[in-house]
This record gives sequence, structure tokens and C-alpha cells, in this order.
Amino acid sequence: MESEVADTMIVNLADDAPALLERRRFLTVLGAGAAVATAILPACTVSEPVVLGPGRGTSKLNQNENPLGPSDAERRAMKAALDLANRYPGGEGELLRFLEAHHGVDTECFLLGCGSTELLKVCAEASLDGTKNLVQGSPTYPTLERYARVYGADIRSVPVDDSGHIDLVGLASQTDSRTGVIYLCNPNNPTSTVLPDAMIRDFIDQMPEQALIVCDEAYHEFVDDPGYRSLVDLAVKRQNLVVLRTFSKVYGLAGMRVGYAIGHPDTIAALAPYGLSINLNNPGLHAAIAALQDHDFVRESVRMNAQSREAIFNEMLRFGGTPVPSQAGFVWIDFGREAESIARALVDRHVFVRRYDHSPQHLRISTGRPQDMDRLFRAMEEITVV
Repeated sequence: MESEVADTMIVNLADDAPALLERRRFLTVLGAGAAVATAILPACTVSEPVVLGPGRGTSKLNQNENPLGPSDAERRAMKAALDLANRYPGGEGELLRFLEAHHGVDTECFLLGCGSTELLKVCAEASLDGTKNLVQGSPTYPTLERYARVYGADIRSVPVDDSGHIDLVGLASQTDSRTGVIYLCNPNNPTSTVLPDAMIRDFIDQMPEQALIVCDEAYHEFVDDPGYRSLVDLAVKRQNLVVLRTFSKVYGLAGMRVGYAIGHPDTIAALAPYGLSINLNNPGLHAAIAALQDHDFVRESVRMNAQSREAIFNEMLRFGGTPVPSQAGFVWIDFGREAESIARALVDRHVFVRRYDHSPQHLRISTGRPQDMDRLFRAMEEITVV
């Protein structure tokens, strides 16, 4: 198994897009050289095993995917949409109407994207250049930072506090007249924490109008903290705030790449030209429409996720870890020592978790099915004994 670990250990630039080549080698092949590689690589790179599919007897707990999805209704919708494979996508209007009913806001307040990943790129491209800066917590989801570096923006990262929460006071201290984007991942990935509603709204009120505040709510449906509240209602009223959502998590459609931004109509209109002219596909569009009507599947996904993350939290305490109470689709655990050896030992036992270069003592473990949890805990028992 040692050769398997070596063959699959790579540097990954985006949490939801496993790379097929190590980035530095890729740039070298293109003749870009080490200087370009250093400029483009984000400060928070990730080293981890990558699996092409779950495999028999393998637990893939490293990508925060919904292990239950897609639902039966989504599968039927995708299968029916295969007959449209020779046609350009044409269901955007219908999806927008379902989103309008789901959120209770007008269709002009939405911008569809190829997952929320494209929308992070859109926000960066529309708001950042070499004269601007990005303000964000650290660690956080790295995709917006990746694009900010491509556009030459200065990156101002503020460490999360001891409990893993984004430091809003610190973010405010780093914000100035050159700030183009303020990124709030809420719940935050990878620390799994949420910001209290009153605190985050006060923070937004204090921010300069020229700074676009991007609130990434990818894990919104999994939150059960009573102090949390979505910012959708505020985003449709303010021109410097957008909320990002995705069908990748609770709806189980990570491979279909469907996401959307919600904001003031003027903000959405200003962002739209930076998106791809054709960014979705017919199976994805039809699956997303089915997902918004499949309330039973959403409830089951939320139930399974809550049960799984509670089990991970409790068991990792037994194995010497200090987990953060999670509000997302994963658990963030501090082992008090370098965690790479744990991650590698888990790979040997066909369990894949995420280890970060920026937080070498931590592992992030995605929620999974009962059999995934059993395999994880059995593997941890073997590692602890060894």
C-alpha cells in the first residue's frame, strides 16, 4: 500500500476539484517556471490522497460529498435529460423559477454558475486586480484566494480564533479603501464553525461600500445552531453583498456542478458578464429542479449528516483528538501532533481524509454512511493500538 499512497499524494488547489497533475510539475511542463508557480499557488495548499470513485471497500471522507446522493428523483431527472445531450442547455429559466419559489425572491436576484466555484471566480474577476486586496479568514476555503492571486490582488488573511471562528474584528482591521472583496465562508471550511447572526450583520454594516462581501453558505442546510441565520434577506437589499449556494452538498449533486449567487439585482447584473455564457448542462439543470422538490431526501441528508458528525466528534475524543463542534458536512480535529502519519495510515486501511499543509496537526473528516463510519473507527482503533 505504500506505493498507492505515493502515487496518489498530490497538491490540490481547490477543495472540490481534485487535480490530475501536481501543480508545480504542470507549470514546469508548460515552461512557466518556479516563479510563476510560486505566484499562483495559494498560501493554503493541500496534500492528500485522491481517489477516482469510491471503490469497493473504500471510504472517501475527504471531499465533503453527500454519500447518499443523488436521490432517486434526481437520478430519474438526469436519465431523462440524457436525451437532450445533443442540445445546448435550456432549462435555466425553469430552475430560476423554482429558486424564486424556494427563496421567496425575484429571479433577477439569482446568477447561476457551474457550481459555486465559477461564482467565486466571477466575484474575484469582477472585483479584484493588482490595485485591490482580498480580506479573508485563515484557514478558509481557498478557491477565491486562488483566483485573487491570478488577478494580482494582495491577500490579507486573518487567523481564526482559538475556537475556529472567523475573527471579524481582525477582518475589519485589514479592510481599507483598496479592499475589493471580503470573503466570509459561513459555515467556515475547514473549521466547521458559524458566525452569530447579529455579529455578522453588524460587521457588514461597518464595511466600506466598494468592497464586495461574498458570503459562502455551501453548508447552510446542515446548520442547527440557533444563533445562525442566512444572509439571503440582506443580500437582495444591499449592493455590496452576495450569498453563494450550491447543489453539491445537501442535494448530493457535486458532480453535476450547479450553484447560484443571490444578491441585489444591480449586483447580479454587474457580475453576470464575467460568467461563462453557457455554464450548465442539461442533466445538471434537471437534477437541480428535481432536488428542490425532493424535501424527503433533504431531510434524510440532514439527519444522516447530523448523526455522522456527532459520531465522528465523540469517537475522535476517544482517539486523542480535539474536534470542533461542527455545523457543516465534516468535522475539524486537532490531534496535537502532526497528523500526516494518521492520514497515511488511514489510506493503508482504505479510508481517505483531508490533511492540510497550513494546519499540520489537524484532519478534516467528512460525514459518511454508517459503514463508512464503522470503517473509519475500526481503522483508528488499529492506528491507536499500533
